Amino acid sequence: MEEELISIVIPVYNGEQYLKRCIDSVINQTYRNLDVIIINDGSSDHTREICEQYAFKDERIRFIEQINHGVSYTRKYGIRLAKGKYVGFVDADDFIDKDLFGQMHDIMAQTGVDLLFSECYFGEKQRHIDFPEGVYGSKDEMEKIYRSMIISEDGKGGIPTELWAKLFLKEKLEDILEEISDELFIGEDAELLFKYILRCQSVFSSKICGYHYVMNDKSLMRSVNNKYLCNVNLLYLSLAREFEKSDYKDVFMPQLEHWIWNMIKQSPRFMGMNIKRKICYLNPFDNVLNSSKMILYGAGLVGRDYYELYKKKGEEPLLWVDQNWEHLQTESMPVCSIEQIKQVDFEYLLIAIKNKKQACEIKELLIHVGVAADKIIWKEPIFLD
Repeated sequence: MEEELISIVIPVYNGEQYLKRCIDSVINQTYRNLDVIIINDGSSDHTREICEQYAFKDERIRFIEQINHGVSYTRKYGIRLAKGKYVGFVDADDFIDKDLFGQMHDIMAQTGVDLLFSECYFGEKQRHIDFPEGVYGSKDEMEKIYRSMIISEDGKGGIPTELWAKLFLKEKLEDILEEISDELFIGEDAELLFKYILRCQSVFSSKICGYHYVMNDKSLMRSVNNKYLCNVNLLYLSLAREFEKSDYKDVFMPQLEHWIWNMIKQSPRFMGMNIKRKICYLNPFDNVLNSSKMILYGAGLVGRDYYELYKKKGEEPLLWVDQNWEHLQTESMPVCSIEQIKQVDFEYLLIAIKNKKQACEIKELLIHVGVAADKIIWKEPIFLD
């Protein structure tokens, strides 16, 4: 099969900690016909020196420097510079498996679709896509995509909004660049992705899993910005204008409104507001057990109350874990996966759940993954009227 050129855009801002691993994973792809575009968005660390070293060694790398413009502007610039038929994106603190772009290229070339989206690793856990694998090209098939594009009917996420772990057509990306805002710092990926999908004749949902997303405490999603709500409003207006023109307006708008409302509910955290939530549940083991030797399981209302009470005393458990850790981390909550339990030495694990039956089910799950039964404790939380 002909190896058509793939452009890979890597925006980087103060990325010296992970950048070498990222670039190594890209240039060591089994698919060799690559156009690697690294754009330094005004970094103040050693990003420039690292990029220059790699560009000197590998002629496929183009290194561009600019003053800080933000990730949306930088990605758009990268698309304009791209020489390939296909365009992919990799964030500077992430890395990819050596055969990722080869696999994606082969599917795109064989099927002739306009977009391929695939699964990825979120930390150590594989994030699955709900759409069955295959081509979606007929009117009915594309309607299936549209009906769960942002949020599925059961309330779960639709197509992951990040631009990475996907492969685009350069020609189609160019068609929408003028419609993509330079000002967005939250949801900028989604604006581009959803507008792109509306111009697709066909897409491919793939079970390929070769992208490794690295949770980074310095990422923008974890930073405070008092313009957060302005950003959410800009995102809503941009996508609403696009969806209002579509024949599927009645399908898209309820999804968009639900998604935006979830963003609005997170605004106090992202705007740095110190709003105190009312504590409803007290830990029955409080002042009895040492939190520094404890793992806290559960980040629902009970778990959040327990954690908040520990913090008020200047204490924190060794780990705070939850099965829904991926979503919770996007809300800047310091929650880990269950797999992290194996990496710490602890004396007991406290299940922060109100319902006894559910707590017993969780205990069985924890025992199944290797937690000793005699270390798992639960007691009905004390409810405050």
